Amino acid sequence: MEISQYRHILGIANISFDMFSFELFCSTLLGNTLVLANEEEQKNLVAMSKLIQKQHVDFFVTTPSRVELLLIDECAPCLKEVKAILLGGEKVTGGLYHKLKLATDAKIYNSYGPTEATSACTNKLVVSDDITVGKPLSNMQVYICDANLNLVPIGVAGEICVGGKRSCKRIF
Repeated sequence: MEISQYRHILGIANISFDMFSFELFCSTLLGNTLVLANEEEQKNLVAMSKLIQKQHVDFFVTTPSRVELLLIDECAPCLKEVKAILLGGEKVTGGLYHKLKLATDAKIYNSYGPTEATSACTNKLVVSDDITVGKPLSNMQVYICDANLNLVPIGVAGEICVGGKRSCKRIF
């Protein structure tokens, strides 16, 4: 799936946050409409939900805690027309996934990536409460290493190390 299939992408990240670059470049460079939320709409979820509905937003990126707040009765109707939600920055729980599936038919994605990797390096379409960070995006590599930067075997805990080249054309 390519992000270019979504016509109206919500821009709610502060300009100093790494996700702002994702919202800006991965929408406008692909010919989509970037719907920029003003300061009030960024902070006030009722105002944000009205913007989502008024501008027919069909894709947005947010944190799990923020989207959970959008599930309150007054805001939840805004999620009906949304086609995809990309979550990142925090752990996505099975409970949140189930709440979202009751409120929207949108595809739910879990994304992981440190700022140094330009916002995201892994992604997964969430289809159950078995939630992982998914697989590396195209042109990205993810390694699990020990304290000496040696690769560890599958299933062994370690530090995530990221390498590769990033392209916003195909993120899913």
